[in-house]
Amino acid sequence: LMAATASFLVIASYCQLIAGAQLRHATALLGPKMFTAFVHTHLTLAGTVFLASLLLAVGCGIGQSPKLVRRTAWLLGAIVLAQITLGIGTWIVNYVLPWAELTDFLARYAIDAKGFWESLIVTAHMATGSLIISLATVAALRAWRSRRLLSVS
Repeated sequence: LMAATASFLVIASYCQLIAGAQLRHATALLGPKMFTAFVHTHLTLAGTVFLASLLLAVGCGIGQSPKLVRRTAWLLGAIVLAQITLGIGTWIVNYVLPWAELTDFLARYAIDAKGFWESLIVTAHMATGSLIISLATVAALRAWRSRRLLSVS
């Protein structure tokens, strides 16, 4: 189960990266309905990656998984949580806070296009997504290897 979950996480996080890239590089030719579909796909995959990483971390904690797999799974879970936070930050710096018309403070809130904070948060979000794919791959390889070693013993 641990190896299959880690492998599923690799695939889900890769698909998540593709959906995010479509959002990042959307042009004016992309209509509002298609943009909304990409947003929903990206968010659905974010939930899928979160749940798969949670299942992997909990599964490694409950089962008798090797220390390297367990460490990788827990690190991956922590990075996925950081990624979700960065994703929320990315949405805010790219599309402004939702419900801005409700308060004077939010109505005055604006981000300079391509400013320092926007660049920093968006780049960190993209880099962390790549890190998730990398760690998920390491977790999957370690889990498959440990499974093979256990079956040989």
